[in-house]
Amino acid sequence: QFQAGVPALQVLVWAAALAWFTNHYTTCMIVYERQKTYFKIVATGAAVNTLLNLAFIPRYGLLGASVTTVLSEAVVLSGMWAVMAPLIKTSLFPLLKKPLLASAVMGAYMAGFREQSFFLYVPAAAAVYGVSLRLMGGVSREEIERVKVRLFPARSVKEGERHE
Repeated sequence: QFQAGVPALQVLVWAAALAWFTNHYTTCMIVYERQKTYFKIVATGAAVNTLLNLAFIPRYGLLGASVTTVLSEAVVLSGMWAVMAPLIKTSLFPLLKKPLLASAVMGAYMAGFREQSFFLYVPAAAAVYGVSLRLMGGVSREEIERVKVRLFPARSVKEGERHE
């Protein structure tokens, strides 16, 4: 019943990934008081989206709309990156290398086990990601302990003290 929407969602997921990075740069632009530049970049992205939608949707329908969304998000991200990269002077790739590799491992798992029950598939994929990230050194013991304290505060109580 919903199979026709699958290709569009497979493309659209990339817009979400780009939007995650865009959000990072949006925050930076506000901190660096670049709101006018932000507005110009977002307005450009909206114009590109409108023009591409007019070109792609009549011919390609929902899939065309998905592609234009990804392209528009890429335009906005590129504009923000061009403005902010010289100010931030931090590359995101070293920070994302291990999570991206763990995502690739999880993707390989998901490609091989598509026929599993959804209720097994999703938790197993999350576990594959978590274990892969941990084995690659993407998460330290200290970070794991901080998460445990937040998730299980009762277990972290020592001699009447509570960590909050």
